[in-house]
Amino acid sequence: MEQPQTDLQDAIERLTKQVEAQNKLLSELVEAQTHFGKRLVGGLWTGLGTVLGATVVVSLLVTMLRPLAKVDWVEPIVNRVIDSLDRRRPSSEYVPPRTSTTQDLKQVPTQSQ
Repeated sequence: MEQPQTDLQDAIERLTKQVEAQNKLLSELVEAQTHFGKRLVGGLWTGLGTVLGATVVVSLLVTMLRPLAKVDWVEPIVNRVIDSLDRRRPSSEYVPPRTSTTQDLKQVPTQSQ
């Protein structure tokens, strides 16, 4: 009769240790999610990785497509893709957006009741 009781106690002890370990991991996860500095740094790294990854992919695509521009039937397609990618590059001159003035705004008629 004593064997099932000791097995049960061992199982309860193992479960207790597992629950304590899970609680510790959960508290670390909650702390990491609520810590502003860690989330800010993580977001900055994600943004930087996205920009660098996109740059590498586009440059590899252009590098691989340039030799295909010499094939007659593929040349128009490749040139169109390369031109499209080249046009998306930001220019070195910054032109600020036009701000609206009061003359640009239209008068909205109001209805009196």
